[in-house]
Amino acid sequence: MKKYFITFITLVITSCLTAQNTQNEGAMIKKFYTEYINHLLNESPLNMDAYMTLCAQKRIGRMSEAQEADCIISAQDYSPNMLKTLAVKPLKNHWYLVTYFFNLSNDDKTEPTQIWVKVKDNKITAIYPWKIDMEAVEAPLTPPAKILHTDALSFAKSFYDNYLHCYLDCNKDVDTAINELQKEYGTKHLLAKIAKIKATYAEDYLMKYDPLIGSSYFDVTYLKHLKISKKGNNEIVITYKSYYIYDTKIRLRVVKQKDNTFAIDDILD
Repeated sequence: MKKYFITFITLVITSCLTAQNTQNEGAMIKKFYTEYINHLLNESPLNMDAYMTLCAQKRIGRMSEAQEADCIISAQDYSPNMLKTLAVKPLKNHWYLVTYFFNLSNDDKTEPTQIWVKVKDNKITAIYPWKIDMEAVEAPLTPPAKILHTDALSFAKSFYDNYLHCYLDCNKDVDTAINELQKEYGTKHLLAKIAKIKATYAEDYLMKYDPLIGSSYFDVTYLKHLKISKKGNNEIVITYKSYYIYDTKIRLRVVKQKDNTFAIDDILD
C-alpha cells in the first residue's frame, strides 16, 4: 500500500510541475509576441536573444525571405488588433499554437492566423507559420552520406544529402557551407550561373536566394517529399513540396570530369 501511495504522490508532483512548466512557457511566448508586435507598431526595443535561440533567429530570417512575409507573425503587415486577440494554446511536447485576428470587424468571418511555436529550456527554438509534422522537426539529424561518384544519379543524391544538411544543421553557417560545396562540386560555368541568378533575385531583395534549392530556405519537413531522378544522359531533376504544399523543381546538368568524378555544370532553365 505504501508503495502505491508513493507512486501516486510522485505522479501528482510530476503532473503539477508539468502544468507549471507549460504555464510558464505559454506566458513567455505571449510576452514575446506582445513585445514583438509592439516593436513593429511603435519601434520599441526588443531583445530577441532573450526569447529565441540564435539558430531559430537565423532560420526565421531565411524563411521570411522565402515567403516574402514576416514568419513570426505570418503576415506582411501588422495591426493593434493583433494584441487584442493574441492567444497561446499548449499542444504537446512543448509545442504551442499562437493565434490572433488581424481585423476586429463584425464583417470579418475569417479564421484566425495560426503559428506553431516550439520551446526548449524556456527559449523559442522554432516558429512555423504553417501546420507541420512536429515529429519530423524534432527527429535527430543524421550525418550526411559520403558523396559518391559511381554514376550521375548517385552523385546527385549524395551531393544533395550534404547540401541540404547545411540548411538543417544549426552548427553550420549556411552561406559558408553551401559556398564550399558549390566550389568543390560545381564547375566554373555553374558558379557563374549561380552568381548571375542570385544577382537577379537580389534586385527583388531576395538576398539569400539559392538556385540549387529554388528558394532562400529549406526545411526538414520538406525532405518527406524530396525526389531526385535522372532524365536522359546527364540531366538531374530535383523536386520537393515546400510550405503550403508548393511544388519546387530544379533541373541540373551533371558532367563527368577527366578524373572520373562528377560535377554540376549548369542549372537548366
